[in-house]
Amino acid sequence: MIFLLISQEIFRIPYSISSAKAVEIENNENVVSLLVEESLFKKIHSDVEKYALRVQSVLPHTRTVILTFPENTSPFLIASANERLYYSGLPNHGDKTQKLVGTILIGNIPLPTVHKDATSFLSIFPYIDFDEPNFVWNWDKNTYEYLDLARKNPQPELWHSVIAPHTGDINQDAKKIQDFFARVYQYDNKQGLYANLGKDPQVLYVDSVRDSRATSPGSLAAYEKLFVPNQEHFQYNRYTKDFAQYLYENYLTLMKGMGTMDILPFSEWHAPADTKPITAPLTLDTIDESSLGSSSFLSNASDISTRIFARELIPGFVKTLSEKYIGDISRWVHQSGRYYDGYSKVRVDTMPALIQERDDISSQMLRQANDSFEKIINDYIE
Repeated sequence: MIFLLISQEIFRIPYSISSAKAVEIENNENVVSLLVEESLFKKIHSDVEKYALRVQSVLPHTRTVILTFPENTSPFLIASANERLYYSGLPNHGDKTQKLVGTILIGNIPLPTVHKDATSFLSIFPYIDFDEPNFVWNWDKNTYEYLDLARKNPQPELWHSVIAPHTGDINQDAKKIQDFFARVYQYDNKQGLYANLGKDPQVLYVDSVRDSRATSPGSLAAYEKLFVPNQEHFQYNRYTKDFAQYLYENYLTLMKGMGTMDILPFSEWHAPADTKPITAPLTLDTIDESSLGSSSFLSNASDISTRIFARELIPGFVKTLSEKYIGDISRWVHQSGRYYDGYSKVRVDTMPALIQERDDISSQMLRQANDSFEKIINDYIE
């Protein structure tokens, strides 16, 4: 049985879970479920209900529903509850179009064990993935099994969040969750630690899944096998025609092989003998196609003029990702409405950008250390 609290009225209706409370606002279509451990909810029910109202007020056209479960509830029942909300919305709510869009786990809500490629692991997928599910319930094995099918979109339909201290003590869990809620309200009201929030905020955007999809295997291999090992040449501006050709030939090899090919270090590499002299501007956009392969468009160039070409060809880690994706991140942050108020300047950092910044700082420090070490040796010899 569940209980729906709507406009101060309580209705009792059949359902497949132990209890639920919903708080409704007018003209909304989206639903967010709060899945709460039953024993924890009894201790902090007013805090959870207040947080549910907060979620409902922050997200437009949204109503929240609180579903409570014992700690030993079968994950299949929890997944079934969310699935029903996803396809049917809340019961007895008239003709409104409703759809579950997100779920928040609070406390020790059990996670399903899923099986894929002879491996078992915990996953929230069965609670948030319904249209083309990656894992389906196996009644014989009483567990979720991976369904190996071609999918238009393998990503789950719901966003999710987990609020679970896992201290091992329910009273400590309750206290930490109440503290978390208090910080959320401080954030909303720009109080305490968040008093200056919104004044040129800084945002770190981390999404390893999308980062991986946006990364070119060939460019990543070029970073790992050409950029990193040759930092000494880049830092000391040791640009020569041979070094530029080494980068170019091996860059083509890595791109054609999707990064799987092994390459020799520059100290062991020798320029091909069958090169022909071709004069061409040293930019990637204007390379004559007739100079590709073993021919050298660098033969008539001076050594120092190859610097621009080499740095443009092997630019650093952030260029291994799609430029559109990097631009989309800034757009997503600004359009979230959480950080940009029309006046503040929002600084958006990403893990790829931080990795490149780390590389730059590390290279400078290594050069300074090397210069200091050489000076010590020179002074000693003199």
